[in-house]
Amino acid sequence: MTNLTKIIIATIAVISIGAGYMLFRPAQEPVSDTPSVDAEQPRPEEPQPSGEVQENTPSDAPSQKPATSKTPPSQKTVSIPSQFSNAVKSPNPSEVSQGPVIITALLTQAKAGESYAVFITALGTPYGWKILSGALPPGTTGGLSVACADMPDSECRSAFQISGTPSQSGVYPFRLAVSDGMSAVYKDYTIQVNPATNLSIVTTSLPDATLGEYYQAEIVGYGAPGPYSWSIAGLLPPDLSMVTPICANPPCPARTTIIGTPRGINTYSFSVILTAGNQNVSKEFTITVKQ
Repeated sequence: MTNLTKIIIATIAVISIGAGYMLFRPAQEPVSDTPSVDAEQPRPEEPQPSGEVQENTPSDAPSQKPATSKTPPSQKTVSIPSQFSNAVKSPNPSEVSQGPVIITALLTQAKAGESYAVFITALGTPYGWKILSGALPPGTTGGLSVACADMPDSECRSAFQISGTPSQSGVYPFRLAVSDGMSAVYKDYTIQVNPATNLSIVTTSLPDATLGEYYQAEIVGYGAPGPYSWSIAGLLPPDLSMVTPICANPPCPARTTIIGTPRGINTYSFSVILTAGNQNVSKEFTITVKQ
């Protein structure tokens, strides 16, 4: 066999083997220049649980805002003290058509030791009353009418009542103001308390006492000129006693005080006697000692 024949046979064999390999080799996926998504691109991170449950809310649902405390506008807040501090003299009721206007002109006289009551009224819609200067007679107080429960609110606020039992004679000037929340007006008044014609004890009752606690209660009298002396008929609670101050500069008021630290739970009744010159008067009192 010649060399040429050998070369031809070898070439045919190589071609046959290569064709068989190409025919029977497994199919390969095409190679792309773009990196594989699974192999190269990282997965999106899963949301970590936050401990809160989020609900899908429709887009047109109103968003909820945290609650906030609202402060009323300052112009709606009425400062009564500042209104009273700017009070002006009340005009004549016949000169104005709207309030506040104080319409009571004068106050009646009082007598020491006798019950007293007087009303001061105003036009408009009063917001409150206040005594700016001076003082009421000892033994009297001032405030809204005691009949307020039976009145409409506007009528109730338009009446200032002074009541009580004056304990000392004299002349007592004071300045009273009323405000409607926007402005305030005042008027000057005087109450004259005349001396009592007869000796009297003006204190009406004594407060209860508490076992083992310090107690002090004053009893006031008035009437005939002093000097005065006090005494008791009956029994005070144990460890209580009557103490009357020494009158160093006459004339002195008719006053005495029951003081002490009571013991013995009970109700004690006794009479207090006031003497001045040839006059004397007595009044019954009780003190209840409670636990």
